[in-house]
Amino acid sequence: MISLKEIEAKSENGEILLKDINVEFIKDSVNLVLGANGAGKTTLAKIILGDEDIKHTGKVFLGKKDITKEKMYERAKKGIFLAHQSPVELSGVKVLDFLHSSYQAIHDKSIDIWEFYDMASSQIQRVGLDEIFLRRNVNEGLSGGEKKKFEVFQMLILKPKVAILDEIDSGLDIDSIKNIFEIVVNYQKERKSTIIIISHNTDILKYISPAQVILLDNKSVRKKGGEDLAKEILENGYVK
Repeated sequence: MISLKEIEAKSENGEILLKDINVEFIKDSVNLVLGANGAGKTTLAKIILGDEDIKHTGKVFLGKKDITKEKMYERAKKGIFLAHQSPVELSGVKVLDFLHSSYQAIHDKSIDIWEFYDMASSQIQRVGLDEIFLRRNVNEGLSGGEKKKFEVFQMLILKPKVAILDEIDSGLDIDSIKNIFEIVVNYQKERKSTIIIISHNTDILKYISPAQVILLDNKSVRKKGGEDLAKEILENGYVK
């Protein structure tokens, strides 16, 4: 569903962020992007989302449609969602209001706030957060783990076709990691969605069985494969 053709990205000072990226993510499946810190994984995610701060050449496709020039909100309306590695705080913006507005904008339909509240409150405990969380400001005063749970909660509510989860396991304890990945796998199966999980932690291979594994190294794709590659990386690490 999502494919990247001849992507090259540089920072404002000329530092190479990504080079020679040609990747096609397998539709309706779990795709895993692995790589050590600094390999270019988050830059890859931001390019798919359409982050205008990341200047790049090359093309981004959603199916057969070239979306390279489309803005982030246009891509969001097409069903592309990014769970951020470092979610920002939105002081004065309540979680419920934020999600209600986002849901209506993305799905281009109106829904009563109390109907939406019922829908949201029925899902929030799945990720290990309390219902009172809906009345709090977005990400304000939250721990790193709580922020990551909120990102997954957004996925459950907004129901994207393509969900990019950037370091979604960081800051979570073992039980929470297991629960979050169980939710992600079930979501993918139920929604027939395309999931792109980005991580440097090979331990998550205990909880998922990706259809495709992409190894980033030195800002480019070093290797692509299936579960055999995943097992190889799990056993030998990135260097070998």
